[in-house]
Amino acid sequence: MGWPLLTRLREALAPKPGGASGLIEKDGGWTPVGGLQSARDIPHFKLGQMQKVSEYLYRSNPLAKSLIDLPISFMLGEGLTPRIAGEEPDKKLVEWLGEFWNDPITNLPLNLPSMMREMALFGEQCWPVFVNEMNGQMRLGYVDPLKIQAVITDPDNAMTPIGVTVRTEDGNEKTYRIILPIDESSLTLAAQKKRKEFEAGECFFFKHGGITTASRGIPDLFPVAEWLITYNNALKSEVDRWDHLKDHLYDVTIKGGTAKQVKERAKEIAKIKAQGGYHVHNDSETWQCLTPNLQAKDASDMARMIRNHILAAFALPEHWLGGGGDVNRATAAEMTSPVMRIMHQRRREMFHMIKLICKTAVLSRENRNTHRADFDIVIEAPDMVREDITKYATSLAQVIAASATGIERGTLTIQTAVRIIRETADRLGVIVDEEEEINALKSQAAALADQDTYGGQSNAQA
Repeated sequence: MGWPLLTRLREALAPKPGGASGLIEKDGGWTPVGGLQSARDIPHFKLGQMQKVSEYLYRSNPLAKSLIDLPISFMLGEGLTPRIAGEEPDKKLVEWLGEFWNDPITNLPLNLPSMMREMALFGEQCWPVFVNEMNGQMRLGYVDPLKIQAVITDPDNAMTPIGVTVRTEDGNEKTYRIILPIDESSLTLAAQKKRKEFEAGECFFFKHGGITTASRGIPDLFPVAEWLITYNNALKSEVDRWDHLKDHLYDVTIKGGTAKQVKERAKEIAKIKAQGGYHVHNDSETWQCLTPNLQAKDASDMARMIRNHILAAFALPEHWLGGGGDVNRATAAEMTSPVMRIMHQRRREMFHMIKLICKTAVLSRENRNTHRADFDIVIEAPDMVREDITKYATSLAQVIAASATGIERGTLTIQTAVRIIRETADRLGVIVDEEEEINALKSQAAALADQDTYGGQSNAQA
């Protein structure tokens, strides 16, 4: 059973003014140098060089490898699972989602960490879409980022990428339509017209690290590549210095010796074997062994300064990568907060990508099977860091007691009290809906009032 692209594959047409390869009509058919689509873009050849440098650093530089792998291990180390939202989701949708997620070729449980790692390394990813013509099952392909020639954006909206031009094995070019989370009719007329010229099929394209009006992404190691090389060279120099520390020489002082006596004595000493030999002399001759003093502490301080300069680009504290510094348990916990916020932001971007891909895969099956259902995708994943919740539990008890006192004295409304309690409960992973909670409190208060009334009547009758 074949797996053709979502639309029939064939080479894109020759470039036209204003067409897929980024030609600008007002320039009379000239294309920007390096395939630039925006003045904010890094020229294509420079971006390609940076992607090669990033890959080289990842393979050869231990610090660079940690800078890429460490965030991925936090975000994906324990895996994640997409599912159809709802308490009783449509069984057919659940089945289709599982078949796509665990497909032996796409195999996202195994391949997703590598895909996200390469997103960080190269700053962008292009995954062509293959669809089984018989049942609509979808698979993902892969385009080497070095083969991406240009990313075409909506002429009227630089925020919307609409096509990706890639170089084929035979040296030609073809352009994919980027799959978007909106209907085709929602695009501007200029974008719809352009996309009709992209006849290589459809793909997912995601970028990271670039600014809004730039069509291409930026590798994570781009800002620190030169510093990583400098740091690596500095460490190599330190190893060379260690070899020199083994060197030594003897300083021989001859008291009252003339120049002639010194020269003659030097010839005699030269005949003495270096290690393991011995020498006998009178008290007019002094021997002293001298070794290099290369100020090792200065080199250590400089290496630490360069390493921390590199880590600053990732908001990583030095104790995460083997540098203790002046860190104790309390300061280490506080230094974790900035990097975890960045990782949470990165994780949200990743979840958005996965939801779009999974929803497209299920919709592809729906279209082939005339099965209609409203659904949404949610991503289940464990917390990146398991916090010590005892302090939050203690705080919650204190907040509840203080809120009750405020309500009783009339200095705090129920709405404000519930809002304060909700903020504290969020730290424990408990979701509190303010409106539902207030309605439940009112119902509970009414029920208690009825019980008091009934109990009072019973006592009176008794």
